[in-house]
Parts: sequence; C-alpha cells; structure tokens
Amino acid sequence: SLDSETVADRTQKILQNLTSAISEKNSDRQVSEAQLICETTMQQMQTNLLLLEALVASVEREEFTSELMNLWDLLISEIQEPLTEMRQAVGSAISAQLRIQWQYNQAESQANQWQQRALIALQRGDENLVRHAWVRKQIELDKVAEVKIDLDDQTVRVETLNRNLLALESKITESKSKKEILKMQVHFAKVQDQINCPFSQMNNIFFRP
Repeated sequence: SLDSETVADRTQKILQNLTSAISEKNSDRQVSEAQLICETTMQQMQTNLLLLEALVASVEREEFTSELMNLWDLLISEIQEPLTEMRQAVGSAISAQLRIQWQYNQAESQANQWQQRALIALQRGDENLVRHAWVRKQIELDKVAEVKIDLDDQTVRVETLNRNLLALESKITESKSKKEILKMQVHFAKVQDQINCPFSQMNNIFFRP
C-alpha cells in the first residue's frame, strides 16, 4: 500500500515520529516534575498556611498587637519563596501541555492535508496517489488519537496544578487584605482615642463636680 512512498518520505516520517515520541516523553516528565515540586512545596508550607488561616479566621482588632502583626508578616514572607518555586513549576507544566497541544494540532492538520490530496488525486484518476494519500492520512489520524490521550491526561493534571496554585494565592491575598484592614482599624482607633482625649480633659475641667 506504500508503493508510491519514497525512501525520503519514509525516513522523514520515522524521524518525525521519533521526535514526537521524545517530545511527548519530555513533556510528561516536566508535568510529573511539576506535580512533585507542588506537592513538596505544599507540605513545606502546610504549618505556616494553617497558622495563617487561623489568624485570618479568628483575629479581631482588639487582639491585633504589634507582635501578632510581625508574626503575620513572617508567615507571609516564609510562604513567598516556595510559592515562587511553585509558580515556576506550574508554568513549566503549562508549557509542556502547550507543546503537546501543538503536536496534536499539527497531526490533525497533516491528516486534513492528506485528505485533500486524496480527493485531488481521486479527481485526477491517480489510484496510486489516492492509495498513498489515504494511507498517510490514516497514519496521521492514528497519531492524532495517540497524542489526544496524552493531551487529555496532561490537561487534567495541569488544570489541577493551576487550580491548587490559584487557591493558594487566593489564601495569601485574603491574608494580606485582612492584615491591612486590621492595621487600618488599629490606626483609626488610636486616632479616635487621641481626638477623644482632649474632650475628656476639657469635660473634667469645666464640668468637675
């Protein structure tokens, strides 16, 4: 069925398949490494995250001392460095997923091109070329199906990584916002106390029994 396929065509196809297989393997390795980094990072940050969540959930203005504010800042600071590493790992996983997506799109495009060539050859009555184009189309469709399995798997894994990263960043943003709100409340309370103090002194002077 491949009588019309030249040696150069066969060599090119073998090289393309080999390159694609290597790329898919590297992409899978990158996503797996990203998963490991994220899992390790979350374990390292777990204690600090739990304490930070407890502060966000329970601390009120009356309890927000300078010592507690320093602890809050320290927890956020200690989380930032591993969070940066986690962002880089997720970025690497997304890049790997995009490479597989590109391979999938290329294989699908090649299958469509061979389909068009088969139709043109059929119109010209060139049976050999029709047969050759049809076989090549089927090869590309097989590749599309194979790459689709890897693409779907990596898409799910990358979406999970990205969702976990966004959830973590949301917790940190919430923590920073709560801390800033408490700082402002403490500041305004002090200002109000300073304003009320002179009025209290004046009342003692003018309305002393």
